[in-house]
Amino acid sequence: MHQVFKSKVDAIIVWPVIIILTLVFVIMAFDAVWPGMIFLLLLGAFILHAFYNITYSVIDHQLLIKTGFFKYGEIDIHQIRYIEYTRTGYSSPAASLDRINLQCGKKGTITISPENKEAFIQLLLSIHPEIVIKPVKK
Repeated sequence: MHQVFKSKVDAIIVWPVIIILTLVFVIMAFDAVWPGMIFLLLLGAFILHAFYNITYSVIDHQLLIKTGFFKYGEIDIHQIRYIEYTRTGYSSPAASLDRINLQCGKKGTITISPENKEAFIQLLLSIHPEIVIKPVKK
């Protein structure tokens, strides 16, 4: 079994980055700071690539998380104790504030934001039915 889920991407996370980089780029353009402008274009491309290429792959009983060019370690799905819904803004491999926390035993908690959370959770439960789904905090 091999299934890939893309991260949901929220404008509230992407647009501030785009706006800031664009403003700095325009300021540099007025002063003709070409090396800085080229750096900002490359930085912007790298950041957007990372935002739009976050994937969560389920291969057999392993969860692989990839952000742009970077890979996180493998998570054994049988080590996931519980899943809880969250909207935290902590740094994580998630491009949306519509997130879920996976409590993974010794590896701790990882926060992700699959586009189709329910299908993702159902797939994890089909592999490891003992995962507890915590109710949404109000």
